[in-house]
Amino acid sequence: RYVPSALSAFPAPIAVGHTPWKGVKFYKYSTVGTLLDLQQSQKALAAQGQGQPLTIVDHCVVDRLVHDGHGTVTALETSRGPLAVSSAKVVLAMGTIPPATLLMNSFKESLPNIGKRYTGHFMSHITARVKRSAFKDLSALEIGATYLDGKAPNGLQYHVQTSAFASANPEADESTIAHEAPDAAAVASMAQLKGSEDYVVFVCATLGEASEKNPDNWIRMNGGTDPATNITLQLQPGVEDHHLWDVLDEAPYQSIDVMAGCAGCSAPEVEYWVDDASGNGGRWQQERPDRKKIRLNIIVHEASPLWMGRDPATSVVGLDYRPHGVHNVYVTGGALFPTSGSWNPTLTMCGLAQDLADRL
Repeated sequence: RYVPSALSAFPAPIAVGHTPWKGVKFYKYSTVGTLLDLQQSQKALAAQGQGQPLTIVDHCVVDRLVHDGHGTVTALETSRGPLAVSSAKVVLAMGTIPPATLLMNSFKESLPNIGKRYTGHFMSHITARVKRSAFKDLSALEIGATYLDGKAPNGLQYHVQTSAFASANPEADESTIAHEAPDAAAVASMAQLKGSEDYVVFVCATLGEASEKNPDNWIRMNGGTDPATNITLQLQPGVEDHHLWDVLDEAPYQSIDVMAGCAGCSAPEVEYWVDDASGNGGRWQQERPDRKKIRLNIIVHEASPLWMGRDPATSVVGLDYRPHGVHNVYVTGGALFPTSGSWNPTLTMCGLAQDLADRL
């Protein structure tokens, strides 16, 4: 086992769907085109007497869920006036932070656990290159990806997303690379590809879970007057998180050594990219970049402020997707995760949303 902390590794798919909404900027990583396509298809079906149209309202903020004091929401208080709910079911498919904010403003007393958990993924990023001659039979353009998951001794999880790019003509291949790259977080820049025509460039995005047991991570109301933004977030890596971060920082280096065919050696033929202080360029070097250079000061895939569970005393949302004690409101998204784990959350979110749809 060349990566001692790894549990498994496998090739990752790189093909992407090409939606008809190519005029929508960033359509590849956006739900906008899909949502507009669904709206039009539902409109056409409704015109044929099959189903109902999907109504989309823009420039409208929902500030509060107005309820009867007994767990039934009767109206939405919005920036464009009140909207009666009647017998409709209210589904909060709003990401992670917005539904927590909305429920805090609406059910502050009856849902006291909201925001007591706040998790996500911290991230390290490493880009390296290896001479093409280390590999056999490479074409002028080749793109590949692998996914490795692992665990620190304390049980916290991480994963490494590695994309590999071999481009003999980066400028001509720029559009293809943009379309086929498997993840926005693991794409080689043109500055890294230019001058690397005789190399394979590896881009490693390594994500680790922030522990749900850290009491220093939370979301709280701050007394502001705008119900859309009257919360404060805090997420600080604790001791256990730092132990995981130390482990996951080694995993991409070990992975690159294995993929470069030099497991167990000092791998002098591996070069690493280091950004300039200005952020406008960088350079290749044989020394590993300083830890401060690879650790990103961000949290991605935020999760857990409305975590699911059976017991209202130790969770926020029940296993039926309804906040405890609330009758006609349902929640989807990463806010439901009791822990963040390390895996990219999109398919889990889709699975939970589909389960809720089937139940409804």
